[in-house]
Amino acid sequence: SGEGWKGQDPFTDLHSLLMEIQALRLQLERSIQTNSTLQSRLEEQLARGAEKAQEGALTLAVQALSIPELPLQPDKH
Repeated sequence: SGEGWKGQDPFTDLHSLLMEIQALRLQLERSIQTNSTLQSRLEEQLARGAEKAQEGALTLAVQALSIPELPLQPDKH
């Protein structure tokens, strides 16, 4: 029995796999943290962009209201 281990100590293999799992878990946790940070920054930038877009639209509306209307000229056909 134990042919699948090819003479290696199963506990050494198990320990090696456990160490790899722990390293992968750490890497995953760091990736999740990085992702959360990037998502927060993106949401902040989008919110600021939306505010600027609203300010720009308001400025355009105010400018449009302050432009005096030209008197209508009769059509000359």
